[in-house]
Amino acid sequence: TTGELSIGKQAGSDSGSVTAGPLAAESMTRVDVASLDNLIPDGTPVRLIKIDVEGFESHVLAGASRTLQSTEHVLVELNERALHANGTSSAAIRAALNRAGLTDQRIMQLPLYRRARQALGSHEIVNLLASRPAPPRCGRPCLQ
Repeated sequence: TTGELSIGKQAGSDSGSVTAGPLAAESMTRVDVASLDNLIPDGTPVRLIKIDVEGFESHVLAGASRTLQSTEHVLVELNERALHANGTSSAAIRAALNRAGLTDQRIMQLPLYRRARQALGSHEIVNLLASRPAPPRCGRPCLQ
């Protein structure tokens, strides 16, 4: 899928974060967009996809359903506030990754910048690394 999207800087962001969702408040710009399935040829092995799209993670995953079948790892930033503002949740993102076979999931937490942390209370950004389980390794002979 291809199209256009309006994005803008998030009000109060000290890191220059931009989003297309309801949190966008400043300097709106139209940009061309395309799904990963439209950009990556069918069957191409993908080692890692990094997703940090300020609450639009479910849209990226929906446009990558074929690509995810040949992807080893997905690193996705989960910001519950941004996800909720865009009608989804971290649980929905994890479920989508599970359906794609990326079931080995590890959470990493990174504190937000001081100014953002003050604005959001004790909120932290969570990064999720989802991986396709590795096939079992065994010596000779390998019994299944």
